[in-house]
Amino acid sequence: MNKPQNHTVTCHACSLNVICVPQSLTPEEIDLVDSKVQRGRALQRNKNVFEDGQKFTSLYAVRSGAIKAYSVDQNGEEQVIGFYLPGELFGLDAIHNDAYVSSAKALETSAVCELPYTQVTELSAKIHNLQAHMYKTLSKEINTDQQFIDANTLAVTLEHLKNDTIIPVFSKDNETTISHPQFIETTQQAVLNVFPNYRPLKPNVRVSHTIKGRIPSAIGKPAKELLNHEKTIYYERMMFLIEVPGIAQNVNGNDLNLVIGGVRSYSNENLYSRKSIEKFKVFIGFKNLVCTNLCISTDGYQDEIRVTNELELQDRMELLFQQYDQEKHLGNMERMSKYELSQEQVAHLIGKMKLYHYLDSQIKKQLFPIGFNDTQISTISKNYYNDEHFKAERDGTINLWNLYNLMTDAVKSSYIDSFLKRNFQAYDLCLYLANKIENEQKDWLLI
Repeated sequence: MNKPQNHTVTCHACSLNVICVPQSLTPEEIDLVDSKVQRGRALQRNKNVFEDGQKFTSLYAVRSGAIKAYSVDQNGEEQVIGFYLPGELFGLDAIHNDAYVSSAKALETSAVCELPYTQVTELSAKIHNLQAHMYKTLSKEINTDQQFIDANTLAVTLEHLKNDTIIPVFSKDNETTISHPQFIETTQQAVLNVFPNYRPLKPNVRVSHTIKGRIPSAIGKPAKELLNHEKTIYYERMMFLIEVPGIAQNVNGNDLNLVIGGVRSYSNENLYSRKSIEKFKVFIGFKNLVCTNLCISTDGYQDEIRVTNELELQDRMELLFQQYDQEKHLGNMERMSKYELSQEQVAHLIGKMKLYHYLDSQIKKQLFPIGFNDTQISTISKNYYNDEHFKAERDGTINLWNLYNLMTDAVKSSYIDSFLKRNFQAYDLCLYLANKIENEQKDWLLI
């Protein structure tokens, strides 16, 4: 268990003050804020900070440890809403209703600072920069659902995977798989080894297909009566993203950060047999900061890494990261902006993409493969007119960079196990169209 940090430290001395307190505050203003903060409330694992429906009185900031926000359904099952790590504020969603709309508890031994809301509002009226900071924090809270993938997934933390989930085993020899948290941590180490001069951010983790269980002594017990220690859980599918903000590039007016990540689905393993080779998907590419779209090229993606242990996995990932041609990838994305489609060409392209799925299989083999489903193609069509950043020009023309981003935004609705493939297919398709236009070649997809 982690020991809570010194509970008497002031905001001035706190290592998290650059996160919790605006840097523009004067020392006198920080002292004023400090006088209103109730610091260092210690919480043991599973101890609640507040409960759903409780009257709203305070905002909270995590000093150490990790806090989980959750609700309880009619069957007594916990539904995770979010996680909060050191330096992050929580309880903001209670302001509107004057009551907490979820419960919050410590995932491990933690310490939190309490900020009575009446004091916060009084201080915000006196200190302009604090007010602006609160507005910015609230805005961030509102936009936390803007994710790199959103189809039937849940955002979780690495700490949750390590502390609250079980590890599946191969049934015939009871040997464990390489778990989701082991996969993430192995990737983190590979990133540090290949990019030693840069500091990656905490992994952004999404999971789906929850597998629930219970310990043997709880068999036959009604679900609403189950105690926390009697429940078991793991997620069949998991995807994560590690951002390296120090490696960045501006492409066509959009800021891009290097990202590295992976996908794992236990459904790809035969867990009913003995331990054997395990399969992983790994990628390296860029994230468009304006829209969280991922930009993945074919040579930055390994569809199936087959290994037997973590060391092999790390070696294979490091090789992929080292061989990735960053300059080529960025150059190809820049090149997309040089070519455009007319409204008539876009309409023709959309129609052909929809028709592709109904073609004879032999005909498909002769054409560029289309991986988007009908819903995603419809999303591209809608955003062609409506997307804030990448919609068509007034005359209906759109360059291939903007079309590419419409495609990568549409594939966010894919399931975890098909998301990456559709993402780099969007890249290949736009490069394919650029080559056809540049060489003035006819194609089934173009007029």
